[in-house]
Amino acid sequence: MQKELYLKLYTSEENHWWFWGRRNIVRTLITTTFAQSTRERPLEILEIGSGTGGNLKMLDEFGCVSAIEPDPDALKFSKEKSQQLKNFKSIHSGSLPHQLALTQERFDLILLCDVLEHVQEDAAALMAIRALLRPQGVLIVTVPALNFLWSEYDRIHGHCRRYTKRELKQKLESAPLQFTLLKLAYFNFFMLLPLIAMRFCDKLLHVQFSVNALNVPVAPLNSLFKIFMRIEALLLLKLSSLPLGSSLVAVVAFRPSDYGKQSGSDLVAQ
Repeated sequence: MQKELYLKLYTSEENHWWFWGRRNIVRTLITTTFAQSTRERPLEILEIGSGTGGNLKMLDEFGCVSAIEPDPDALKFSKEKSQQLKNFKSIHSGSLPHQLALTQERFDLILLCDVLEHVQEDAAALMAIRALLRPQGVLIVTVPALNFLWSEYDRIHGHCRRYTKRELKQKLESAPLQFTLLKLAYFNFFMLLPLIAMRFCDKLLHVQFSVNALNVPVAPLNSLFKIFMRIEALLLLKLSSLPLGSSLVAVVAFRPSDYGKQSGSDLVAQ
């Protein structure tokens, strides 16, 4: 099932409204987060859990990209997509929290797109990620939200949990992490009611998950759903959060308490 799942992701995620919309929201948040930056060099970027590589082209717009992916089938697809990028540095096999590659490198931006929910030790995973961030470095996380949406889809995808907004906030603001929360918001609001109805029907009728659920919808519907996601990205520029949504996105900055005491050579993220 996993190999079939990754093949479907590889062929669908470029144009499927959900992956396209999440990518657009992440792109918007990266742009606004680093809008005031005075750095004279490209961002050093790491995606942990790159999957089949759907975000790599977008990240390549902002700087030098590295990636980590635990699954060998997904890793193969990520490597294939990385060959098309102009700023790509490296991709490695590795997993959270204890088997990360690149442990000697530090990054300005780390992206974790629907990965944290797969990790049993999510607090330890966040600590491992923090160790890879430069001072003032930024972590962007997306996770599935709303526990009542738990379904066969989550189980097949290897999810350990869906997050509440409060739970994710508490995890990210844990004192040892020294993260400053810049944004925490729901998204996929406009499609929430159809998703609730679909999940209810699936449970009622005992529908088994099929990878065909990841097929790109017919063009008119796919375009309409993309418009919804584009509107959400614009709303997130104006609002702290949407009222609800099937997913959460968080942006945090690593601001260690001794940051101002470090030598100039350490202040590379400014």
